[in-house]
Formats: sequence, structure tokens, C-alpha cells
Amino acid sequence: MRPSSPAKEWAVRGLTLAELVVSIFLVATALLLVIGVFLTVLRGVEKSADLTAGATVAESMLNFEIYRVLSDTSPFLTRNQFLTQDSPPIGPIEASFSLNNTVFTYRIYHQTVEDSAGAVLGAGAAENRLKKVDIIVWWFTDNPGTQRQGHGFLRTGLTRMVHQNIYY
Repeated sequence: MRPSSPAKEWAVRGLTLAELVVSIFLVATALLLVIGVFLTVLRGVEKSADLTAGATVAESMLNFEIYRVLSDTSPFLTRNQFLTQDSPPIGPIEASFSLNNTVFTYRIYHQTVEDSAGAVLGAGAAENRLKKVDIIVWWFTDNPGTQRQGHGFLRTGLTRMVHQNIYY
């Protein structure tokens, strides 16, 4: 048996050009997949945070506008208009404001609650009507019906029942 030379034992065969291209392609593909998953998770976290902020804005603005209407300090409609008319046919309350560089727009509708027979609920007693008040809040778009690329609809809604006997 021939003794092997130390140079042959330690000699390392280099990569061919094809092997190098394939390995770079595999590493790049894996890196792009990791970045894609990271961005998808980040987008989901961002949307979740936006929806939480939107729900907080909806709650705050609904309380604020109901207070202004029932205390007759609203520039949009009076307490009497709120209690005797619905939106539609009168226009909803709509306004926008900026919070942390995000413009939130909201629209508030109000409807008189009726029973299953179509009569106004609580109309038998004086000042006993009940109003259903809905708010829709949206951000990053001009219209609540449009989607933001990669995020979907960025809007939230809230409903509250308001009794006629509430005074502020």
C-alpha cells in the first residue's frame, strides 16, 4: 500500500460555478422567505394596533358627540332634532381629526328603535323613546368602503342605545 501524501489529505476540492450559484440562490430564497414572514407578522401587528386605536377613538367620539347633542351644544344637530328625526333622511354627523399623525374620520347615524309591530318603542309614555346610535370610524382612506393595500379595511364600528331621559 502506498502511503498517502499529506498534501492530498488536506487538499480541499473547490466549488464549481454551478454549485456556487445554486447555494447563493438557496440562501437568498431562504432569506427572502424569512423577510416575507417577518413583514407579514409586522403588518398584522400594525393592523391590530390600528384597530385597537380605532375602537378607542370610536368609543371616545361616540360619547363626546352624544354628550354634545343631548346637552344642545352640538354644531350638527339639536337635542330635539336628534330625538325626533332619524339619519337618514337627515344627514349623519361626520367629522375628522388627527391623532398621532393619523387622520381618523367618523360618521354617526341615529335611528329610533321600533318594536316588532313597527311602532316606536316606548312611545306610550312621555319622553320614553330609545335611539340606536351607530358610529363608523375609518383611517388611512377617504372612504370607509375602500381597502388599504396589504391591510384590508381599516375601519371599526360601535353601537349604543340612548334613552331620551338622559340629560347632561
